[in-house]
Amino acid sequence: MSIGALFGKRRVARKNLDASIDKILRLLEIEYLKSSSAQQLSLYHKKLVMLAASLATQPRLLLLDEPLAGLTYGEIEHFMKILRQLNGEG
Repeated sequence: MSIGALFGKRRVARKNLDASIDKILRLLEIEYLKSSSAQQLSLYHKKLVMLAASLATQPRLLLLDEPLAGLTYGEIEHFMKILRQLNGEG
């Protein structure tokens, strides 16, 4: 994943964006994907990367119907746990 290719990179200062990306990649437990190309990723990992890219811009609202489509209940629960952590809820 190329950091320069992330959606919304202009909304967040570069220094803050890099720190935000690193934090989100750790929470999603996908730091190892940071230098991977999109062609190398499974559909599940592509969705995780898309979620990380969306979260890096620190949005006030997320619509997650498509990113969560096709995932198992356990994978969705994992996403929700991460979102709660990012929101300071535990």
